[in-house]
Amino acid sequence: MDMISSKDIKGLHIEPTSKCNAACPMCARNLWGAVTSDWLVEKDITFSDLKKMVSPEFIKQLDYVVFCGNLGDPIVNPELLQMVEYVQTHKEKYNAFGFDYHEEWGHDPYPAQINIHTNGGIRNSDFWYQLGEVMGPNPNRVIFSIDGLEDTNHIYRRRVKWKNVINSVTNFKRGGGRAVWEYLVFKHNEHQIEEARKLSEDLGVDEFLVKKPIGWTQTQENVDTIDAFEVYDTDGSFSHYIEPAEKKEWKNIQVINKYVLKKPMLENAEGKLDFSLMTHKQKHFTQWEIDGAKDFDEKIDAKCMKKETEVFISYDGSVFPCCFVGSSYYNVNNNSYDYEFKKLVEGLGLDSINGVKHGIEKVIDEVWFKKVFPKYWEGKNKLGVCGMFCGKKDIIKSIRENERDV
Repeated sequence: MDMISSKDIKGLHIEPTSKCNAACPMCARNLWGAVTSDWLVEKDITFSDLKKMVSPEFIKQLDYVVFCGNLGDPIVNPELLQMVEYVQTHKEKYNAFGFDYHEEWGHDPYPAQINIHTNGGIRNSDFWYQLGEVMGPNPNRVIFSIDGLEDTNHIYRRRVKWKNVINSVTNFKRGGGRAVWEYLVFKHNEHQIEEARKLSEDLGVDEFLVKKPIGWTQTQENVDTIDAFEVYDTDGSFSHYIEPAEKKEWKNIQVINKYVLKKPMLENAEGKLDFSLMTHKQKHFTQWEIDGAKDFDEKIDAKCMKKETEVFISYDGSVFPCCFVGSSYYNVNNNSYDYEFKKLVEGLGLDSINGVKHGIEKVIDEVWFKKVFPKYWEGKNKLGVCGMFCGKKDIIKSIRENERDV
């Protein structure tokens, strides 16, 4: 197998923080939208550490930079503006429209694209105006995850206040930034898509994208199905269900071969969930379960083994080939392939993939593309998490295939 190198990397995904103002029920950072998972360490990447990891020379080769992540909202990081300015300063110019500059068309070359993903529910008006100024117009953009309207957005985006979201969008646009409204479709908000699109136009939002969420599964025999996600309050009381959309065009239920691993319903004497009994330390998986996860990997089309790929920096400075395997290392609550990948990283030593200590290029070249991939992309050694996200049943395709500007 031909290995790529750090010189081939064209995209960088940065997780500036593991902190978040929200409690989305299907997010790995919390249990059912109630309490923060016990394994999560809340931490920010500092601006100083980012500069140690990512050199100006590395930034110049990139086509795009994403500030997002698995566990936190980038906007929470107190030094995000400095990070964006740093990337902006060192990027090479390119023509965002994909053709040569022509005076008649009036399109100047833009810097490489910066994307920031957020729920929009935190920071004040001045911050958002400044971010709009720093980000500037096309092609840089902030993607606001807004899943409904004032009466529904909070059903999934728990603890996010609607007035804060509207204030953030308004002031970001006032500062000159390019905004995208990204709308996850559930049963409770599928009737509001058109009304939300109209509101996005009134706010001056540049794009309105509708996306299918993942999280519901069933076996091929339809004998073990998760078709409603339970949401609880901090005292363990049941709150409500998150259910998939009813319309076929927005429904996204994954079909797997053998089994579904469900979280245990552990209740105390009052009939409420006892979150203290649900620690990741109690999860044990048999080899059968690990092998079963590889139902996904019949054929792996490895995106990270192709030129012009991206790499991921987690909130603690660890460097991973992508955000999906990065998520597997930290989140071992849900699936056996998470456990499998965590064991692999522990074998390597977390220090060996620390970008602050070694720099991003060294980790890419000397660990992932030298020690790991040659061994884990052949025969039965293929990793379950890689099969899940880059295999024949690629979950990401199911999300993106129906994403569109409506």
